[in-house]
Amino acid sequence: MTLTQADNSTEVAVRLGEQVVIRLTEKPTTGFRWAVDHGDEAVVALRDSTYIRVAGAKLGGDGQRVWTFAAQHRGTVQLQLKLWRAWEGDTSVQKRFKVTIHVTDS
Repeated sequence: MTLTQADNSTEVAVRLGEQVVIRLTEKPTTGFRWAVDHGDEAVVALRDSTYIRVAGAKLGGDGQRVWTFAAQHRGTVQLQLKLWRAWEGDTSVQKRFKVTIHVTDS
C-alpha cells in the first residue's frame, strides 16, 4: 500500500506482514526534511527511509522522501511525520502528516 499527502489524516487497514510505503514531497536544500514524529515500532516498524530526486529535476529541486514500514503485530497505531529543520526544533515544523494504521490478521 502506498500513501501520499492526499492520504493525510486518513485511516487504513493492512494485514500482518504487508508493507506501507509513504511518499511525501521534500526539498532538502531548504533544510526542511521529513521525519517520523510518533509511531509504534512494535506494530508498524520502519524498514527504510530514502530520498529520491524527481526525474529531470535540477540540483536542489524537489524530490520525495519515501518510507517503507512493515506491519509486524496486530494493533492500531497513529503514525505521525513532520517536515522540519531538526536543528531548530519543533517551532520550525512546516507540515505534518498523520495516518492511523490498523494491522489485522486477514
